Amino acid sequence: MINEILQFIKKQKLAIHLARHNALFVIKGLKSFSGVMPLAKLFVVKNKLPHARCIENFLAAENNPILYAATDEIAARSDIVGKTLLYPYNQQTRTMHQEVLFKSIPLDSERKFWVELFREIVNKDFPQLKSQLSFFERRLDIILDLRFYGSELETLHENSANYESCCDFEIDWIKTNKHNLFLDFDGTCRFTQMLPKAAQENLVNLCAYLFYEQSLFISSFSGVSLDEKNQVSFLDFDYIYQAETTLKDFAAQYMQGKAPQPQSNNEYKLQRAFMLLKRYCPDVDIVAIWHNSGGSDSLTPRFAPTDELSYLKLMTDSGINLLYRDEIPDTNASSLAYLLDSSRHKKDPQYRKSSLLYAAPLFLLIYVLFKYF
Repeated sequence: MINEILQFIKKQKLAIHLARHNALFVIKGLKSFSGVMPLAKLFVVKNKLPHARCIENFLAAENNPILYAATDEIAARSDIVGKTLLYPYNQQTRTMHQEVLFKSIPLDSERKFWVELFREIVNKDFPQLKSQLSFFERRLDIILDLRFYGSELETLHENSANYESCCDFEIDWIKTNKHNLFLDFDGTCRFTQMLPKAAQENLVNLCAYLFYEQSLFISSFSGVSLDEKNQVSFLDFDYIYQAETTLKDFAAQYMQGKAPQPQSNNEYKLQRAFMLLKRYCPDVDIVAIWHNSGGSDSLTPRFAPTDELSYLKLMTDSGINLLYRDEIPDTNASSLAYLLDSSRHKKDPQYRKSSLLYAAPLFLLIYVLFKYF
């Protein structure tokens, strides 16, 4: 009972904070927040900002990595939030040189409260987020321990290092601990959302390289590391996702504007990644760069045909012999009626001749065996 009361009080406090940023629309109509709405409405501070900006201001004021991650999971679902793109508008450009304390997290982020709240939202309002709830709980491990996040960052950078326009850095593992992440840069870099055209091209190429060559991608990021040569790299991102074959087919259709409604979590995450890439790279032709970087067939869905015959023909045209044959034309059934006569072969003169030719030697062999053995 005490835990339920505390959960309710914290949820009421959250609703009031949303109201003060004119973001109460986020929980409007949700069964999981119906009990806290009446009081929260009394604290509404109206403004003329777009809804997305209100949410970002609220997240910046709360400064809670778990809250941001929960919002990130929900915001990736276009079937829930539509085409609204949520990203940190208020990210300030940072200049980084040599050793930098890049990321810190609060000592107490109330993990239990946020997990229980997310579970309540899923159970009462959005059952389609059930699989993302379990993923969210696993994701909290790297959110609340920057040593784990540093390991993910190092993995992503190692996979990016072979790309020629990747901005280089190292993780200072001696100083990095659970709550602080230290990075080390040889030259001067900026962590920014504003990229010149050359850096935009490098960013699209890097994403395509990771997707097609390393079979991985990230779904959201709050900025990009940029050096003096317009080389780029990712420093603050959500998670490393695997790009399986079916996801690459979805990407090909998306780039052609033919993508269906996403079905899997990774398809929703990839859709959001493309939307974010368009936001960061408005001055370049993303489709053309993606096509050139991903290979000549990167925009050709491999499993586009939906019927079996079309699929077999596609494989045959690609050089794979699947014994594809043209359809057998229909014939007059009466012309094949003679095949039903099981004794028809006995009427054939050749049958009688062949029978005698086989029978005579057989009788001779039986006689020899009987007489001498």
